[in-house]
Amino acid sequence: MFKYIDTARSLEVTDFAKKIIGIDNWADVIDGFDPAALDQRQESTTVGSTIGGKVLTDRSLGSFGANADGWAASDNVASVAAVNGALQVTGAANVYASQLRGVVKNFGTTVPADKGWLTTALRLPSDTGLGSPTVAQLTATLSTGAIVQGDAVLPADGEFHSVAIELPRVRTATVTKLKIRVRGTGSTEPRSVFDIGSVSLARNVGPSTLPNLLVSAVTDSADLVGSKLTLSLTNLDAKKLGGEITPVKNCGTITLNDTELRVPPANVGVAAEVSGTVATAEGTDHVLCVKIDRIEYRLTVAVPPPTEKLVFDFESDTQGWTAGTGVASVNRVTSFANGPGAPHSGAGALEATSKPTLATDERSISVTPKAPIDLSTAATFALSMDSYGGAPGATGYVGTIILSGADGTQVKGRYNITPNSWNQLSLDMSGWSGRNAVKTVTVTFAALGSDYPTWDPKFQIDNVGYFSS
Repeated sequence: MFKYIDTARSLEVTDFAKKIIGIDNWADVIDGFDPAALDQRQESTTVGSTIGGKVLTDRSLGSFGANADGWAASDNVASVAAVNGALQVTGAANVYASQLRGVVKNFGTTVPADKGWLTTALRLPSDTGLGSPTVAQLTATLSTGAIVQGDAVLPADGEFHSVAIELPRVRTATVTKLKIRVRGTGSTEPRSVFDIGSVSLARNVGPSTLPNLLVSAVTDSADLVGSKLTLSLTNLDAKKLGGEITPVKNCGTITLNDTELRVPPANVGVAAEVSGTVATAEGTDHVLCVKIDRIEYRLTVAVPPPTEKLVFDFESDTQGWTAGTGVASVNRVTSFANGPGAPHSGAGALEATSKPTLATDERSISVTPKAPIDLSTAATFALSMDSYGGAPGATGYVGTIILSGADGTQVKGRYNITPNSWNQLSLDMSGWSGRNAVKTVTVTFAALGSDYPTWDPKFQIDNVGYFSS
């Protein structure tokens, strides 16, 4: 919406808000509303770019052996200076990495717009701090009023790379202004620097030799093997996207079952999605290497948080849990007196009512299923715990989880508990020999530092389960 708010598309992109506000027309809430007054800025036309292509220069529009050659600071720039034959552009302070920063030059009527391409050589240091990906943007204003704009993926590797956009072939038009800008990713505020080696009008530019797609990869499950992996591709290149995606051997930590994925055709600025199935996954780096249109991409795959596999959810009853030492009873409840007063999720939780006993004594509840629980694929055992507070003189509260295996071994975790709120307790069981046959699960609760002799609190548990390795 913000991109087009001051263009001829303003009414179109704000139409959704009228229903939210409850109006039929903006004039209902804005006195003297004039739709024509919204059209303050010419909408730009997106064109394809090239990155790393061979440039056949026709005319120089900027060389920096002696000075800035008429180029000046544009957006979010602190300084512009000719340094060692290049134009060094230093970003301003307190600017997000994702914001554009760059330079501009006005040309009057001397640069014809029918000669092919606008091109520049740009260099980003490897320690730019702008995040990944980093993108160069060239924006040309023509004498006709048209604005032509193209983005290209710019590597932050300390090397100069040619970036070019193709001009519309308008015989009588000229390029009146050109902006060269760079942006990164994220909300950090780096004091970034980039260099411009040259700017020129070119008769011809070769195809990209470097990646010029915005590519992201994400799986639909934290259990990687067998999960669906989706590649999202946004084409920035002058060349139409298409062809196949193939794996790169001996690269990355994730492989796909698919030896070839077909890419739907996509012009510049168009996004496409391609999905495959994860065959193998090693380590925690989650890197996939693929080749798209003969160019290799090394992608960090976004993996969603692991989903807990519930063993006990207390949605219908107590599911076999019983009172132990210091506990008078256990019951399934749908609400309770201490905060937050409701199950962690779903409709039910398990509540234990303590006997009146010394505050620091452990109160225990447990379950021993008819058949041991197979947790051989589990890395972490987890549950949510809530409790009363208010033990006189207490310095804190503590809960424990004890898992007892059919082989006679145990694994135990001890946790500080904040009363009147749900606490997530997680027990690492990845190296425990007894996890393939868990005979008993025990949970305890106690106060710390209190000598009150007859404390009778209640405590609750919910969402008892595990996360897979």
